Amino acid sequence: MPLKFLDALDARLSGIRSVGVLTALFLPFVFIAELLAIAVLFVLPIEVSIPLILVVIAAVEEVAKSIHVFAGFESDRFDRSVRTALVLGIASGIGFFVAEKFTVAELRERYHDTE
Repeated sequence: MPLKFLDALDARLSGIRSVGVLTALFLPFVFIAELLAIAVLFVLPIEVSIPLILVVIAAVEEVAKSIHVFAGFESDRFDRSVRTALVLGIASGIGFFVAEKFTVAELRERYHDTE
């Protein structure tokens, strides 16, 4: 099953730009996973829940930004060099950043339209 998941991600990759686009498309799944983590960890004592929530949120975001890049490397779609890894990492980070900012802007616009 994990190999099929990696193959499915790899099938969507065609170059550097597709890495950023795929990262941006993961954003709704990232938000759902983060909200689920918050809901599950909320019942713990605050001294435990806050650090755990921060760690889980960071882990979810980093996996979302890197799993498809890993799939591309595993299938030999990208050459295994430090330069390629840096370029793909930057593309993935930019895709995530832009998607997050567009989501925040859209939510802000919707929220202010209702007042």
